[in-house]
Amino acid sequence: MSLRTKAALLTAASLSVLALGACGSTPGDSAAQEEQSVLATLVSDAKGSLQKVMDSATKAETVSMKMNGKGEGETFQGEGVLDYGKDPKAEFTMQSGGETIKMLLLGPVMYIEVPEAERAEMQGKRWMKMDLSAAGDQAGRRSPSSSTTSTRSSRSRPCSRPTRSRWSARRRSTA
Repeated sequence: MSLRTKAALLTAASLSVLALGACGSTPGDSAAQEEQSVLATLVSDAKGSLQKVMDSATKAETVSMKMNGKGEGETFQGEGVLDYGKDPKAEFTMQSGGETIKMLLLGPVMYIEVPEAERAEMQGKRWMKMDLSAAGDQAGRRSPSSSTTSTRSSRSRPCSRPTRSRWSARRRSTA
């Protein structure tokens, strides 16, 4: 599976899990039944369901999630944390085909860590950067890949706000 396919799969899975995660569930045996109920509601009343998800999401401050799925014949597992605070941010990890891919979301910008084995395809760059607001603005006008660039590989993270150490510490304290 190519890096771009994995990135698209991670993005789609993350967004769909965020949407479903915002609906909430109860612990125990009823969780599976409620999940089916949520999916049935989403299918039968897509517009109303989307509004409920949006309403719930605007009230939430943080969301933790785990996901499992299958795409292009491969299974994947992932987990992450999303902070809806003043400066929205998220950190997700996905495992697929023996590889682990990390994604950071800082406002409208997504950074995807390129697996070491695939960095040659990205001119040795460690991070692939996607400006989601630019991709949305360009929908239908240009190829979505035109908004995808790579950041320079370095020991420091591609952005300084929030720093990885502060974000990781905050994530542990809110989990």
